Amino acid sequence: MTKITSVGIIVRNIDDTARDTLIELLHWLDARKTKVLCDRSVQALTSDYPTFTIEEIGTQVEACIVIGGDGTLLGAARKLVDYRVPLIGINRGRLGFLVDINPEEQFQHLSEILDGRYEAEERFMVECLVMRKGVAIASYNALNDIVVRLGDRLRVLEYETYIDDRFVYLQRADGLIIATPTGSTAYALSNGGPIIHPAQDALLLVSISPHTLSSRPLVVSRASEIRVELNHLDDEGAQLIADGQDYHVLQSGDHIVTKSQTQPVVLLHPQSYDFFEILRAKLNWG
Repeated sequence: MTKITSVGIIVRNIDDTARDTLIELLHWLDARKTKVLCDRSVQALTSDYPTFTIEEIGTQVEACIVIGGDGTLLGAARKLVDYRVPLIGINRGRLGFLVDINPEEQFQHLSEILDGRYEAEERFMVECLVMRKGVAIASYNALNDIVVRLGDRLRVLEYETYIDDRFVYLQRADGLIIATPTGSTAYALSNGGPIIHPAQDALLLVSISPHTLSSRPLVVSRASEIRVELNHLDDEGAQLIADGQDYHVLQSGDHIVTKSQTQPVVLLHPQSYDFFEILRAKLNWG
């Protein structure tokens, strides 16, 4: 493991606690003489440092520090995955399954990581194509999940699911979640899905409030291609949502094709990192 001498910084910019953490971190990095490239998200919190585009950060740093919650890291992952920049998460959110460094211990853990003493963990993402009349009209990637739903209306969505071109089921439900192991502790967990260890090469399908008692979550190979075909939508359509952040309006007859990406996201953890300890802490296990 080599030392890290240049970092980017992305921050959740609507939180005073994030501002305090950012200022302390910048001063600490200056004292270490670490090269720092701040994302444009920093502008709302301090004007003392120049800011850079994602492309500049992606091509000039060895790692990126993310200050915020899991949502902030999800956004950073989607922007930086193609640049192969590892991510380090400082938790200024709530649950913090991905941003695992507590602010109270940030300098101890960051010192170890920047000195080259860390656990590097790969998490795969999924890519999703929206197909309309045989043509791809949009594409999205996600670290947590792809969700298809009718939005806020109290209606039932009817869809057919195929795995590797094999028909699985016709389902009527509020929607469908296609999750990675990383996303198994997010929206899928809230809908009764299993927790999957991040090292597993698997994809998870969880129906949202299915209109049948026999519906169960389904775990399939990461190599699978999942196709969802939408039936009988009205003019308002449905929504595709990537990581709870990117939205696309769907129409009747649209096909959603989801499969895993080749390029992983790399997370850098302290050497004391323990996935099961995180589960115990976040889910209040004994």
